Amino acid sequence: EQGSDLERAESLARSALAQAPRLRAHALDTLGWVLFRRGDLPGAAAALEEAIAGFAPWEARQRADAVAHLAAVRQAQGLPAEAIPPDAAAPAGEGR
Repeated sequence: EQGSDLERAESLARSALAQAPRLRAHALDTLGWVLFRRGDLPGAAAALEEAIAGFAPWEARQRADAVAHLAAVRQAQGLPAEAIPPDAAAPAGEGR
């Protein structure tokens, strides 16, 4: 991944957040991964945590991807897997 590609990806994800509220969780997952790749670990973690909380119950696969992304961020931060909220993989409304 090249810097300009990551800049464009970040721009597109932020644009999607503003223009497509129903896709907010997906855009936040993308933004979180882009921020991770750019080295903004706190920003990545915040975006991914919000993404995980925002996925609908029928979006379990997408939620699992976001949880995996957050695990990569936490690992890069030197934090254990326990640093991921215990209910992160639970569908909205379950375990919250």
